[in-house]
Amino acid sequence: MAEVAAGQATLESFAATMDFDQPFGNATMGTPFLPDFEKKPAIPPLSSGDYVNAIALNESGEVLILPVYHCYAGRTTWQLIGGGIEPGEDPLTAVQRLLHTHTGYATNDWTYLSSYFSDSGNHKSVGHFFCAQKVQATAAFVPPTTSTPPQWIPLKEIRYALLDGRIAKISHATTISLALLTILK
Repeated sequence: MAEVAAGQATLESFAATMDFDQPFGNATMGTPFLPDFEKKPAIPPLSSGDYVNAIALNESGEVLILPVYHCYAGRTTWQLIGGGIEPGEDPLTAVQRLLHTHTGYATNDWTYLSSYFSDSGNHKSVGHFFCAQKVQATAAFVPPTTSTPPQWIPLKEIRYALLDGRIAKISHATTISLALLTILK
């Protein structure tokens, strides 16, 4: 019991030394109530935009991954091709554009896997998932200098990466799982 009281006292003294520029508020049903209990107008829903993800495979059945270092996690994770859909762009065109601009690869062998609505708070969007097969390099591609080059990983290793956390984004894990369940059995 003494440890709990000591911990509570430490937390209270720490909180007393903090100087926040803005008060913390609690949001309930889109209407935030700040510490002064004044009711504020409803917050309009934000839209993070629809997005696409694709698992891309070469002729040998290897998967194209993009290794990305995350400083908050302190490690490198594997990502698939993905990104936002531009206004007026359909999902297939978007995923084809992203595959080429991020990696310099292209293919005409696309399989639509599924689409899912996500609602993370007020960030509503639809994710469209694809599988690209027989991916090949295109001529005259200049890779971005700010990113780690894409790597080809055996499909068996991708299965393990789903289990050990190397595939850290849930939408990428969903894309891989859908491909494994439907066309990559």
